[in-house]
Order: sequence, then structure tokens, then C-alpha cells
Amino acid sequence: MTTVVFTEKNKAAAQIANILAGGNVRRSSIGGVAVYDLKRNGKDWRIMGLAGHIMGYDYPAEFNNWREV
Repeated sequence: MTTVVFTEKNKAAAQIANILAGGNVRRSSIGGVAVYDLKRNGKDWRIMGLAGHIMGYDYPAEFNNWREV
């Protein structure tokens, strides 16, 4: 089984992959998105960064204007 990790930015994906793999990372691309493949403790990992934000917040209408809260 492959462990898949998504990060918010490609730079974070590259740094995390390098840390986990001790620099032994294979970089490829899927649909223009960089993918970092590595082995850690004998297990396969695949790390990729996404474009934009992976989380957003939707507040109730009464909290949308922070000056009035």
C-alpha cells in the first residue's frame, strides 16, 4: 500500500519528501503537477503539492464582518 500525502504548495511537498527520504526522492509529473516518490522504512510514499488553498472557512453571516463581532 502506498501512503499518499497532499500539501498546500509544491515547495512544501518537495521539502517534506526530501526530509522523509533523506534526499533520495524521485520526481515525476502527473498532469503538470509535481509528484515526489520515495521509500521510507520499506514502504512506498507519494507526495504532491496542490495549487491554491486546500481549506476554506465558511462562517455564519453574523461573523463575516469582523469589526462587528
